[in-house]
Amino acid sequence: MNTRNFLAAIVATSMVALPGSLLAQTATATTETETQGYLEIEDDATIIAPFNLTIEELDDYDVIGSTGEKIGEIEDFLTDASGETVAAVIETEGFLGIGDEDVIVTLDQLELVDGKFQINLTEEELEALPKWDD
Repeated sequence: MNTRNFLAAIVATSMVALPGSLLAQTATATTETETQGYLEIEDDATIIAPFNLTIEELDDYDVIGSTGEKIGEIEDFLTDASGETVAAVIETEGFLGIGDEDVIVTLDQLELVDGKFQINLTEEELEALPKWDD
């Protein structure tokens, strides 16, 4: 086999193998999202029952930790497989937007007090929360 045919065979083989590896990565990402069992609510007019306010009204509300410090802001709300709103996504504070992380908290962990959400979690408990990657 000459060099030209050999190179053509390598290129053809890599083109066949590449799409399969890309599909495997996509399937893994989808599976991780599905195992969380949550779906983001897209309609900002949706009323979040425990707080009797819409997503649009609650977006960017501050979230205060157990010691009174701001730990982040409300970013999104999530439903379970039945369509019931069960969780919120908090964008945690980073330095100048670097190191921000979106974490999932169940609605029963949040209390709305004076226009801010309070959550009774330590820093370690907050870091251990499941991450949300939309």
